[in-house]
Amino acid sequence: VKGDDTLSKCDTYLKEVCNLVDPSIKSRTVMDISWSKMDAERIVCAYCNPVFSSTASDENWQAYTWNLVNVNTPELELIPQSQIRSVKFRHNGQEVLSGLKNGTLSIFDIRNGSHPVSASSIDCSHEESVRQVDWLSAQGGFECISISTDGNLCFWDSRRLNSPIQKNLLRCPKISFNPPRG
Repeated sequence: VKGDDTLSKCDTYLKEVCNLVDPSIKSRTVMDISWSKMDAERIVCAYCNPVFSSTASDENWQAYTWNLVNVNTPELELIPQSQIRSVKFRHNGQEVLSGLKNGTLSIFDIRNGSHPVSASSIDCSHEESVRQVDWLSAQGGFECISISTDGNLCFWDSRRLNSPIQKNLLRCPKISFNPPRG
């Protein structure tokens, strides 16, 4: 007997609602998307050249916030100091945490325009590209985390990005291989 909360294969589907076109002249890959929890029609998209070592001077670094009610033009252009690799809306739907290709973090307040309101310095940030960022719900919602290809997981207070609160080096365990004897 099928319960009310059980979906069959024919009950699940994907539906294209809209198509967001990167305003950049050069084609870029979407690296990350975050939906606002306060406004389900607002998303932020980070675009980046997927070639890790690419440092072309004519690359566009902008990310965009979009309102899905009006998909013809972005709602806001976010202008970072390096390409954005990861984005996450804060629970209030107004601030965007971003992890950058140069290893730093930036926070944009979409009420205050296109430029970051706070950023970590290159000296106290990750040594390689930030791959993922997220807001933590503890500490009043001001704490955030980042992880990088340098192997570090960093905890930050978003009110003071001068240095991480804590930095943990993540290591893969060594795998020993014992060939069969025979």
